[in-house]
Amino acid sequence: MLRLEEIEVKIRDAILRGEYRAGERLVEADLISKYQASRTIVREALRNLNATGLLRYVPKKGHSVRKFSLEEIKNIYDLICLMEGYACKTATPLFKKQDVDDLKKLQEQIKSAVKKNDFKKYRELNASFHGLFVNLTGNKVLEEEVIRLRTRINTYRYLVLMIPGALENYTKDHETIIRYVLKKDPQKVKLAMLKHIERVKDNLIHAIENSPLR
Repeated sequence: MLRLEEIEVKIRDAILRGEYRAGERLVEADLISKYQASRTIVREALRNLNATGLLRYVPKKGHSVRKFSLEEIKNIYDLICLMEGYACKTATPLFKKQDVDDLKKLQEQIKSAVKKNDFKKYRELNASFHGLFVNLTGNKVLEEEVIRLRTRINTYRYLVLMIPGALENYTKDHETIIRYVLKKDPQKVKLAMLKHIERVKDNLIHAIENSPLR
């Protein structure tokens, strides 16, 4: 039988992969059957995920994937802009040849995922692309907060991947960011990243406004 931590990770990853949509109720009996776990462990895992902000609990109804208002999503993206903008400006002067090579390699892998319409792979690689800047700052608190905020809205992010031409535009944004990294221009890297994140935010807001999820 799986341990509590393993069940928690499996449910969390299923949510982040989009298997459960924002607002969707997680039925305990289904989870018990799916993961062959005890009711006690499943309930504890759900409580822990609720504490992270990924789930919402309503008495007599149970847990559901947290659904955010448009205002909350805008606020989260505004914070991501502030933190990743800072990360870009701080990290750019610290780039070494290996870091540049890693960034370029990620970008090539991202372009390959886009051509294959491999949304799962794209999300993983995109997280690594953004994470490289944050990691280079050496600020662990910043890293934790960026991950926390992005995790909170990950249940919506599949929407922006389905927009025709969106992935191609995001990839072009990455190319611009890399170009300014190579020029070692922290301010332009920061501005290019902010423009990129704002594009994603605007696309997400538009997608939600035209989605049954709203």
